[in-house]
Amino acid sequence: MTRTPPFVVAAYGAAGLIPFLAPPLAPWLAPGWSGFAGQVLALYGALILSFLGGARWGFAVGAPRPSASTVSLAMLPSVVGLGVLVVPDRTVQLLGLAVALGLHWVWDVTSSELPAWYPRLRSVLTAGAVIGLLAGAAVTRIAVVVGAAGGIGRALADRLTADPGFARVVALSRRRPEGWAGDWLPADILDERTLAMAAQAIAGIGAPERIVVATGRLHRTGLMPEKAMRALSVEALTELFAVNAAGPALVAKHLLPLTPRDRPSVFAALSARVGSIGDNRLGGWYGYRTSKAALNMLIRTLAIEHARTRPLGVCVALHPGTVDTALSQPFQAGVPDLLAPGRAAAALLAVMDRLTPADTGGFFAWDGTPVPW
Repeated sequence: MTRTPPFVVAAYGAAGLIPFLAPPLAPWLAPGWSGFAGQVLALYGALILSFLGGARWGFAVGAPRPSASTVSLAMLPSVVGLGVLVVPDRTVQLLGLAVALGLHWVWDVTSSELPAWYPRLRSVLTAGAVIGLLAGAAVTRIAVVVGAAGGIGRALADRLTADPGFARVVALSRRRPEGWAGDWLPADILDERTLAMAAQAIAGIGAPERIVVATGRLHRTGLMPEKAMRALSVEALTELFAVNAAGPALVAKHLLPLTPRDRPSVFAALSARVGSIGDNRLGGWYGYRTSKAALNMLIRTLAIEHARTRPLGVCVALHPGTVDTALSQPFQAGVPDLLAPGRAAAALLAVMDRLTPADTGGFFAWDGTPVPW
């Protein structure tokens, strides 16, 4: 019997490798579509696994005396493919499919029921499929939200979780966000020990392509924005600079080195328009204004250093608008466009999606317009 597969079978088999090998290239060729490409890869892998099981089922039932064990085993790949897709973690999906295709290959090449050319063809096609699945698992997109227990932070985490472009969203906060069922790591932006531990855990998951720092302080009991210089105090200024500037800088220190070197990434910290020196026409709010201005300078400086090792990486400061959260609650009266957290999060993520390396070190509002320094 010939060991050379029929031309039409080999041609269609080779063409069938394209959906395995193309999606892992998406982060470089079409970054905005890389998450969708990962979905396609997983779905296609499960489909092919089911198809191979169907092929074995067809060979088995075509025999004069069908083998009950072969017919039964041939049904298993479809069940496994469906079960793998139910797993919420994209990396686990792709790795599971690679293992399942490998096991199916072992079954095929050790079988005496198949044409002589079939195991040879299956070996080549399985190698290509497994390479594509493993490559896809290696570039699975990960997002990290720091301050996920806050109003905007939680909305960002929820939006990113619903976005098929990201297979995994890791929430960082001092306490687990209420009702959050996804990945969560305890971290305090002013406690480097917790940030280092969180960074180590994230590194074990993969290279995050998006990091959003959604922390900040404007007021608390006993601390309100200063209306005049006579209200200034070292204690208040120190606290606001620590939370609004030093904290995000420490987050960058520990998490920016985790971003990929070979594909685009975004590090965004929530700033505020009142931190703009050029846009300051009202005065007041000394501590909050100056701490956010300091954050802006930190972001600009981080962007310069970051670009030296990650030229596709972007570091920006973002103004979320006035959002209906506890931070702005005492100051919402008369605000003409008060944003719901979900709306602000969607707008901010849309801005991040449009950023390019040319935008790194910039300061942008929630509607995408640049904010003057």
